[in-house]
Amino acid sequence: MSERFDDYLEDDEFDYESSNDFETMYVVVDLNKVSYGIKLTYVNKIGLLPKITPVPDSKHYISGVIKERELSLPIIDTRLMLGMPSLYESDKELINMLKQREEEHINWVNELISSVNEKREFKLTTDPHACAFGVWYDNYKTENIGLADYIRKFDKPHRIIHNIGIEVAEMVKGNQTAAALKLIEEVRNNELAEMIELFGNIESVLRDSHRELSIIINRVDSQFSIKADRVDKIVSIDDSQVQKNTDKSSRFVKEIANLGEQTVLILDLNELEL
Repeated sequence: MSERFDDYLEDDEFDYESSNDFETMYVVVDLNKVSYGIKLTYVNKIGLLPKITPVPDSKHYISGVIKERELSLPIIDTRLMLGMPSLYESDKELINMLKQREEEHINWVNELISSVNEKREFKLTTDPHACAFGVWYDNYKTENIGLADYIRKFDKPHRIIHNIGIEVAEMVKGNQTAAALKLIEEVRNNELAEMIELFGNIESVLRDSHRELSIIINRVDSQFSIKADRVDKIVSIDDSQVQKNTDKSSRFVKEIANLGEQTVLILDLNELEL
């Protein structure tokens, strides 16, 4: 059974001791940083998400169809099915936010130039941790290693941009206006240009860094695929670890499993309408 999942799980993520009892085994997947459990008896195959062909007039959570051997299977956007924003929508929200942060830093440099030319106090923050981007950067966490590495590239140019505000203020006090403007121009052509390029590439970085998975489900009446951000593990869940979900708002989550510090919402895919 585990051979179908070897490409997506480390050895310590598969509970081999209990794997002979498939009725108690669940694939635990990550969706928007929440853990969901799918009965292993339903899971036919896990693989990278293949090309999707859109189908007109489908339900809002059906992305289209994928090819699996000779079959065309519906592919379910599990996030949309569960009432979350799709991965695409989450990306657009991040992209739009960072576009605003880009504009703010362009305006920051322009305002610094104006304050020097007009011989007035520069009132925007010179603390790289205090601007909106700095606050976001200091608190942003992602398990996407490629994205995390890319975001770290902002740190150095961002700090340099804000720090010149202090240098420029000292230069202006010493009547070194020309030198102050030259410094700003150098930073605009180098560090600010670097940040603008980083902001500009974020959409393609997000697209390339995603490794959405396709989980093919065998149901008594149908076969289809669902999307997952990540496969966490395959584990045995005992009845003593499961309780009824008293929140009736989600028809897809009727049970919740408590695995130590991890809470797993058990998906009832029989409720899914194709």
